[in-house]
Amino acid sequence: MSLTPPKKWVFWSSLFLTMIGILSVFSRLDFLVSWSVWFVLAGYILLFLGNVFKGL
Repeated sequence: MSLTPPKKWVFWSSLFLTMIGILSVFSRLDFLVSWSVWFVLAGYILLFLGNVFKGL
């Protein structure tokens, strides 16, 4: 398996999703706390897919 660097939009989107998930825990926003794990997971999955697939 050869890995390729993700495109810029994939990297920044995954960073944005991960940061929303992390910051929602520390800011104690009630409507985002229950979704924080899913935001972080989606960010990492997006980054993983960007590394594995060449066109993403």
